[in-house]
Amino acid sequence: GKEWFSAGGDRVVLHWTSPSEVKAIAQTTATVYSLCYDQKHQSLWVGQADGSLLWLDLAHGRINKRIEAGNDPIFHLSLAPDQKHLAVLGHSGRLDYYELQTGILSKSWPLPANKCRQMCWDSTSKRWNICADEGTLWIFDPENPNHEIQKLTLAEWPLFSCLSLENGQRIFGGKDARLYFLNAKNRLIFPGLEAHNYAIYQIKLSPNGTCFATASRDKTAKWWQADSGKLLGRLGRPMHKHGHTHSVNDLCWLNNQTLLTAGDDQSLRIWELPII
Repeated sequence: GKEWFSAGGDRVVLHWTSPSEVKAIAQTTATVYSLCYDQKHQSLWVGQADGSLLWLDLAHGRINKRIEAGNDPIFHLSLAPDQKHLAVLGHSGRLDYYELQTGILSKSWPLPANKCRQMCWDSTSKRWNICADEGTLWIFDPENPNHEIQKLTLAEWPLFSCLSLENGQRIFGGKDARLYFLNAKNRLIFPGLEAHNYAIYQIKLSPNGTCFATASRDKTAKWWQADSGKLLGRLGRPMHKHGHTHSVNDLCWLNNQTLLTAGDDQSLRIWELPII
C-alpha cells in the first residue's frame, strides 16, 4: 500500500511512491492491459495488447527481457500458487507459466475457453477459475495429469472479473453489471445481484478480507461486505464531484480504508473510506 504502479494506452509504466511522487520506469511497445508485481525478486511484469511480455528489473531500473508470448492480448497476469511462476492468461484461452527467476516458459495449457479476461486462484479447491465469453466459467486444475476442465454457465453475457475468498466462495462480475456468488460446491448462492448500471471490470478484496470493491463502466466504484454482499458505499459522481468522468477500469486497496481507482479518463483517484 506504500507504492503502486500504473500503465495504459500511453505506453508508459509509472511507479508511484505517493500521490505527488511519480517516476516513469519503462516505455512499452503496445498498450498495457495488465501488471503483476513480484516483490520477492523486485520485478514488474507487463502484459501488452500485442501479446508480448515485458520483464522489468526494478532494483536496477532496466528491462530484463521482452518475451513474445503469442499474438493474443494479455488481459491477466498473476503469481502462480507455487510463487515460482508467473501465470499468463491469453485472450484466446491459453494459460502459460513462466519462471520468475529466468523468464523461461515452463508450462503451457491450451484451454477451450474463448475471449478470456481474468482469472483467480481458488485455494480451497486448488483450481484456476477463468472468466470467459458467453457468461462461462472454466475451472482448471493445473496439477491434474488429465487436465480435466469443468465448464459452468453463470450468465448470458461475458464475464470480466472474479474474486476468490478463503472459504471457497467466489464472486464474478461481467457485462450484465451483476455480481454472481458461487459457493465451494460451485452452486450459485443466489441469482445475479444487480450491482452497477454497466459492465463490472474489476473486483478486489480488502487486505483484512472483510470487504470487496468493484469497478464499473458506469464511472463508479462500490464497496461491499464480503460475507453478506451488502452494499456499503458508492464512489463517483454526482455524490463526489471529483469522481471519474469515464469508465473505472481497475482498482486496488492501499489499506483497509483506502481505495485507489483508475479510469478511462486517464486519472487515478484515491478514496478514504469511512470505518464500518
